[in-house]
Amino acid sequence: MANDAAAWAERATNDMLTDPDWDSNIELCDINMNPSQAKEAMMVLKKQLGNTNPKVQILALHALESLSKNCGENVYQLIVDYDILIDMVKIVKEKPDLNVREKVLSLLDMWQEAFGGRGGQYSQYYNAYNELRYAGIEFPPRTQSSPPLLPPPQTQPVPSEEDVAIQALLLGDDVSSLRDEELMCQGLALNDNLQCVLQHHDDRGSRGSMTTPPVQLVNSFLTGLIETSMLPPPPPPPMRPVHETDSFKHGG
Repeated sequence: MANDAAAWAERATNDMLTDPDWDSNIELCDINMNPSQAKEAMMVLKKQLGNTNPKVQILALHALESLSKNCGENVYQLIVDYDILIDMVKIVKEKPDLNVREKVLSLLDMWQEAFGGRGGQYSQYYNAYNELRYAGIEFPPRTQSSPPLLPPPQTQPVPSEEDVAIQALLLGDDVSSLRDEELMCQGLALNDNLQCVLQHHDDRGSRGSMTTPPVQLVNSFLTGLIETSMLPPPPPPPMRPVHETDSFKHGG
């Protein structure tokens, strides 16, 4: 299997190719999903990256790009371990073929951005990028068409304090409206029941059988309603303060 990984890496960087062989690159990625196989392929790509033929160098860079986008952290670490970043910096400083130079620079920029720059997980990528920047190397502009190396994390937007305050006010209005509707319904029901009580009292009075004054009936009805409804009971009457002179009067 290791020989397969090396063979596919050789095939993907064959100097007879006029363009990247994407079938070979895909097969190379499938094999290198197994971390134990990626080392053999990385050794071949490192060798081809140092080839004097610019076409082979470009093919090796395309293969490295495919592996980095599809094979995960094992490949990221192998690129560091095999000093491929150091080799890429040397290639740019030696003023190679323009296409090779542009491809190296675009890859280094993509990698360092994907890994979070200076404080990222793989700071070696940023160091290689930054070394060339300090050397006065101008990186090519980024294109919107090229997909990112790593998909951006899916995050939920954090509401601002102003949004939270507005939501709280809207919720308070909803609760107040609901409470007002409940009180209105209770008031209408209370009015209907009270009318029934008074009508019942009038009917009994017309038949000469009235024994309870209407005020007492209403108070009795309200007391029962308060005990079984959501309406709060009325506050108790204020207590008359006991003065010291009153206690002396009772004592005397």
